[in-house]
Amino acid sequence: MENAKEVFDGLIQTVVSEALLADAIEQYAEIEIADPNEREEFVEAYSDEAYQPVVRKAVLDVVVAVAAADRLVEDVAFRMVVGMLEPEESNDVIRAMKLVMLDKITEDALSDMEDLAGIKFKGRMDYFRACIG
Repeated sequence: MENAKEVFDGLIQTVVSEALLADAIEQYAEIEIADPNEREEFVEAYSDEAYQPVVRKAVLDVVVAVAAADRLVEDVAFRMVVGMLEPEESNDVIRAMKLVMLDKITEDALSDMEDLAGIKFKGRMDYFRACIG
């Protein structure tokens, strides 16, 4: 069996850039907030340093899950990595932000995959989505 802990330990070291954080916040706002003024206020508020650790963890959860889904052969190992992330989210905004990021990354990744690999990847992303809550 693959060493899920080893894969997790390597992936969790991923550095989440400021640009990726900004993209996650802006993508969520663009999709979920219709009013331009509210959207701007949201982006400004969640870009503040106070929210950075929460947003960074949300982005890292998605990045690690996607990378693990691609890297690991066994579903059981993938589920172990997801479990180590503790991805369930109680904050509605952060949960929605994770789901928006997950949808975008999944869509982009599936466009580059062959049918069988895409089916397996989509199944893993559906599992991760369910774990987010």
